[in-house]
Amino acid sequence: MQATFLTAQALLFYAVGLWAFSVVRVIVSAFYSLQDAKSPMKAAIVALVVNVIFSVILMFPLKHGGLALATSIASAVNVIMLSIVLRKRIGIFLDREFYRSTFKIFISSMVMWVAILIIGTILPWRFGDPLNEKLFSLTASIVVGMATFFAFSRMIKCSEMMAMIDMVKGKMRGIKIQ
Repeated sequence: MQATFLTAQALLFYAVGLWAFSVVRVIVSAFYSLQDAKSPMKAAIVALVVNVIFSVILMFPLKHGGLALATSIASAVNVIMLSIVLRKRIGIFLDREFYRSTFKIFISSMVMWVAILIIGTILPWRFGDPLNEKLFSLTASIVVGMATFFAFSRMIKCSEMMAMIDMVKGKMRGIKIQ
């Protein structure tokens, strides 16, 4: 039980930086396509120093969670630095539609979170429960969360959701029933 709690704590702090872990790969690829490997290297060195500093500061109050949080912070610093340099090199690369879409996805995610919390209240996860009850609770949370996210995203006309629906409709039209 203690190991599960400690793992969850580390995952929580890593989850804070999940966006940065994902974005940094895309931005670094943009620099490589511009024949610039030095900027990502310089930003990575700064991020490494930030990681060490925050690891030392956070590991005592948060233990292993502090190390995970330091990694997330360093990754965010890396993304921010690279974004600033990239914007100076190529100009604005994230337009208003990007931010509008990000906001809609965030709102859909919050609605999904509330739905999952409700399912967690109705079907609570108890460590002493049999495996089949735990699986049912987990499956219900996943299904309700996904359904809520997709339905709400469609309702607020999230551009990515609408594109996905159009893509599925196009594929369905291409299927011939014999």
